[in-house]
Amino acid sequence: LPPDEDRAVSLLLCFWIPFPFTVGLVVTRFYCRGMRKDLGYDDWTILVAWMLYTAAAAMSTAMELRGGARHVAYLSAEEILYIGKMQIINQFPAALSAMCGKISVALFIMRISGRTSKGRRWFLTVHIGLYFCLTVLSLCMLIGQCKPVQALWDLSLRTSGQATCLDARINTDITMLHIAFGAYLDFVLALLPLSFIVDLKVSLRKRIVLFCILSLGIVAGVCACIKTSEFIPATGGTDPTWDGYALYLWAFLEIPLVIIAACIPPSKPIWDFLVKGQPIRPSSNHS
Repeated sequence: LPPDEDRAVSLLLCFWIPFPFTVGLVVTRFYCRGMRKDLGYDDWTILVAWMLYTAAAAMSTAMELRGGARHVAYLSAEEILYIGKMQIINQFPAALSAMCGKISVALFIMRISGRTSKGRRWFLTVHIGLYFCLTVLSLCMLIGQCKPVQALWDLSLRTSGQATCLDARINTDITMLHIAFGAYLDFVLALLPLSFIVDLKVSLRKRIVLFCILSLGIVAGVCACIKTSEFIPATGGTDPTWDGYALYLWAFLEIPLVIIAACIPPSKPIWDFLVKGQPIRPSSNHS
């Protein structure tokens, strides 16, 4: 038998260390937008993303405290069923949080790039639409691949013939497509601002600073790429609680990074107020 180790502590740190930063930035974002009388759909979407992220982190915490980061050989049958069920349920808030975060970033880019850039708006709309469809398809396939649904976490129903399930490779392929497209979209959303920042009539220094702020999503994209590479090892083995460690680690780094990257640019007025003394004035463009 492998050694009886528990990696829950490192996962819990990964879940909760970014949390206060997301809280502070979401609150700051809403404060700045509220003071400017400029709240928009991108703000409400990031709030939904944050709420779903909080729910996913709480559910994952409950799972890890029941042995979700130990070798399955040391878990009781009751613990295995509980963890398996939580792994399935938890994918919903996690996937929807990542989706809402990316949608918020896209809406923010549309807002700051102006209503005249029709090509850019269509490009973002198509990409977000595809990602939305892939997210819904992936979650529907996840929950609908077995009848009854309890067979997703109770493998005895499958071995006893009491359940029928689709070929697992179908769900694997759809999930891989979904998370790989999500990683690609992180890079698209991080780099697309370069297409209009170069044309802004501001100093080179301000353009560089603005691009760096808007490109923080590249870090989330790197996490998403690593998460994609860890999916097959996490789902193809016989020790799912231990093998899924890296997948959970990188998934729960990507989500708060998307939220943080989405909230820093709209929170810049508070920085200007604290550092430069510039008052936060109402915006001339309400959304």
